[in-house]
Amino acid sequence: MDALEFLATVGGVARVGLLRASGYTPSAIRKLASAGAHQPRKGVWALPSADQEYLTAILNNGHVTCASAALRYGLWIKDKPMRVHLATRHCRAGASSGMAAYAYLGRMPSPWHPSRTL
Repeated sequence: MDALEFLATVGGVARVGLLRASGYTPSAIRKLASAGAHQPRKGVWALPSADQEYLTAILNNGHVTCASAALRYGLWIKDKPMRVHLATRHCRAGASSGMAAYAYLGRMPSPWHPSRTL
């Protein structure tokens, strides 16, 4: 599996650290640009079709949680959240950021998918 295929399997967005830990060389990672991926921020690669909630989570150093995560687990919720809900260490979200940030306790989940348990 090349780096582009791997990127697609993890929601279309990943940090360089995850790509490197998964065995991809710096050269293979640089080739993502010519394969159609882009860098929304240094150290982060994303596909144009990337999951927008995952992208928001990674760009804000967080994980999808709460009602946003419930939908990913196939749980029914009364109303779909208007903003993405994230668990972050910094717990900062401005009113115009389009996200609701929550503090988290303990370890963050696996780096493979930026989604946190409910």
